Amino acid sequence: MRGRPLEEALREPKDLGEAVVVAHGVHHRDQGHEVLVAIDGQGGQAMAAGHDLRVITVEDVMELAVGFGTFGTEGELKSAYGKLRRFGDGLMPYGATTSPMAFKGWRAREE
Repeated sequence: MRGRPLEEALREPKDLGEAVVVAHGVHHRDQGHEVLVAIDGQGGQAMAAGHDLRVITVEDVMELAVGFGTFGTEGELKSAYGKLRRFGDGLMPYGATTSPMAFKGWRAREE
């Protein structure tokens, strides 16, 4: 990846996935595409921002899904978020996100 030796990225295996996402994002941006990268960890988000990439978080995606009515209950939303958290330590606990408020706001608008 530009500006970061491959050996350095390989020494930090927890950031390797984010490094690959950022590298792909930079490549596609340089090809003239509009790029938005989805990264959950703060380190990866900082890496992407350092390469002038726009970042969308897993929480952002979950809130978009709430707005589309994907989850019938908050329990379904919480369960789906919990399943995603098992894939890495970058996601905050459900209660620390804005997802519960987004769900409550969506439900209020639907009623």
